[in-house]
Order: sequence, then structure tokens, then C-alpha cells
Amino acid sequence: MARGLSAVELFQWGKRGKELMGNKQNFGAGQKPEIEPSVFLTNLPGIVGFYPRGQVVIAALYRQQVEDLIDGKVEFDPTAHAGPMLIKDVASMENNPDLVRAAADFLLDEGCTHADVFIIDESWGIEKDSTPITGWLREGGLHEVRLAGVATIAAGEVVTDEQGEIVGIVGDSLMTDNANLISRQGEQIFKNYEEYRSYFRGGQFRDSKDRALIERLRERATAVEQPRKLKIGSDNPALIEHFDMLKAAVENVADGVMDAHEAVRDETAGYAIAAALTNVTLRDMSMIFITTQLAQSMGEIWREAAIVHRGSLRANALACFAIAKFAAGLENYAQTALDEAAGEQPNHSLTQLLEIAVANQIVPRCVGTILGAAQEVLRRVYKVKMPRID
Repeated sequence: MARGLSAVELFQWGKRGKELMGNKQNFGAGQKPEIEPSVFLTNLPGIVGFYPRGQVVIAALYRQQVEDLIDGKVEFDPTAHAGPMLIKDVASMENNPDLVRAAADFLLDEGCTHADVFIIDESWGIEKDSTPITGWLREGGLHEVRLAGVATIAAGEVVTDEQGEIVGIVGDSLMTDNANLISRQGEQIFKNYEEYRSYFRGGQFRDSKDRALIERLRERATAVEQPRKLKIGSDNPALIEHFDMLKAAVENVADGVMDAHEAVRDETAGYAIAAALTNVTLRDMSMIFITTQLAQSMGEIWREAAIVHRGSLRANALACFAIAKFAAGLENYAQTALDEAAGEQPNHSLTQLLEIAVANQIVPRCVGTILGAAQEVLRRVYKVKMPRID
């Protein structure tokens, strides 16, 4: 990530459609392209997965084709013109001019010519109507920087600029396309950033007995690695046995026999899950569930496993969860899971592969390749006769 901006702070969204920008009819000949504040703020929780509170957002537009756009030579395309976004606590960003100038450098390198700054804080319009952030962005080389703010993101809240003029009304964030996608995938928009990050935090045990139970399952799962690693070919029967156990666990979660919390602690299901996060071949085989109706249940299991296991098991669970969310179009959840995986195990190969794909904007191709490889592994293990997975 360039110039010290972490992936947690920088959200590069993939679906940058008109829901982020406003109605494209606002972008006619002779007008400058701009982000419509109330539309942007309404959609923001569905983009990042939480309701920003006490935070500042820097959102930008690409320079490319702006002159032709203004002249009316090309039709406005939000996907082509919406740029990166930076979110951070108001106080920490206002006390760090170097970070803001670095953000300006990053935006310029990305081809962005101007940015909008949004303050989301209870003090906006009462105690606060300005910020040094806009000046630092201009000093960093951005040609145009606008400022607007709102007390909180909630339906009916008034958005005002630095002169106190009303520039829009926030809508219902839960009715946006991204929020609906999140809901369909069994996820939620969190009340704040802290709750969102705790969703991925490790070490979430009920008590010491719960921790000991997980450690026992983890120890049992080493059987797929020691005294030697299960491999395709000579170990196909054992791989099939373990995969069938995992499949049964995922189906039980899908059918409501048990939930993911119970599954990772169950003697049989929990062992199968831990084994699939210990042995790379089993891990790769498990990714086939992403292409099936069991994708949501498998994702729930990976997330639950990630918050109780540690080391390579946690990193594998987070990386698999990220792949599932990338495939589902939930880039924010996927990126956060990758950040957590990298923090758990910095040299984790699957995480590094995905990070390279993100940096080069080839995530769909990478995910497609991974899922194709999962199918090929299954074909070789089952010797063409594939298991039925609905």
C-alpha cells in the first residue's frame, strides 16, 4: 500500500456506480463532475460495512477524460470516474498533516484531480464548520477540494457545506443496493467501525474451557499433516473422508441442525473444519463451496473459525472468507479479512496472492483461477467422479 496508507484506511471499491455519485444527469456539458453529498453519504455504510461516526472521509474523482466529460464529448460513467476513498477519525486526521498530504500524493498518482471531504460528527454545524484537511489536500496538489458534513448518517439528516448551506438530505442507508447485497449474503452493516473490526478479531472464546476445546480440535487436526502431509494420489481415500466430513458439517449449518458457532466446536464437524484449515489440499478443496448454494454457510464457518483459531488456521480461514466475499461482491468485508490474515501471518502465501491481485486490480481473474483450481483438485482426488454438492 503506497506511502503508509493501510488497506484498512484506504477503501478502493470495485462497484463504483452511480449510487455513489448521484444521478448522471447532473453531469452535463459545461458542468464539472462531482460527488452528490447526500447520495454518497446515504450509500457509504453499505460500501464500508459500518456507519462512520466521528470520522472524516476523503473521496476523489479521476482526472481521466474529465475535459471531454465537461465538453460533453463523452457520456458520464461513474465506474470510470469515481476514485479511492480514505476514512479515519476526525481528530487523528486533523492532527496528521503528513498523512493528508500523502493521501493527496496517492490520489494524484491514481489520476484524481479533485476530492470531496465529508465530516461525519455530532459537532458538525454546531461547533465545527471547517477543517484543515481541505487546505492540506490543496497544498498536496489537488486542484479542487469541497467540504460538507453531517451530524450522523441517518435518514432525514441534513447535509450542509462550510457556509451552513443545505446541500442534501441523507436517505435510508438500509435501502441502498449495497445494503441489500450485504443482507442477501447474510452479513450486516455494523453500528460503528469498532464493532465492524471486532467481527474479525481473534481469540473470541466464551471461557477457558472453550479455549481448551478449540486447542484440542486444533491438535487433532495435525493428523492431516503429521507424521506426513496428506497429498493427492496416494492419500485420496483419506482426503475424500475428510472432505465428506466437512461437507456434512456445512450442510448441517445450512439446514439449521447447528450454527457455525456450534460447528467449529463440535467433535466431528469442528475436527473436519480444523483439518481443512490445516492441510492445504483440503483447504483448496473446500473452496468449491463458494460456487454452490452452500456458499453462505461455508462463509459463516470460515468467519467463526477465524475468530477462535490462531496462526495458519486463522490466516487460512480469513483468506478463504475473503475469497468468498470477493466472489459475492462484498469487497469491503473481503479486504478487511485480508488485512487480518496478513496481520496474523505476514508471509501467508494465499493472502499475499490476493493482495497482489487487489493491487493490480485483477481480483475477479484471481478468484476465478482459485475456484477453477479447487474444481481441478476435486477432480483429481475423486478421479473424475465428482461429489454432488448442491
